Amino acid sequence: MQVQELAMHTHRFGKKIKLPATIAIKHQLRKLMFDDLVKEAEEAALQCSDISGFGGKPEVAGTDSSRRA
Repeated sequence: MQVQELAMHTHRFGKKIKLPATIAIKHQLRKLMFDDLVKEAEEAALQCSDISGFGGKPEVAGTDSSRRA
């Protein structure tokens, strides 16, 4: 005798039932992947700024003190 896994019921009264667990799992995985990408991008940006020697604040256009008359 074989043991068979019962199939999940995906339809009720002829309409498809959305499976909230599946949707939540997909959302959580996408969110984690996005967070990892953001973290990697921030680390790459920090490495680039360390290599270029840039450690100060960026200058805003029009605030150069040598141009003042």
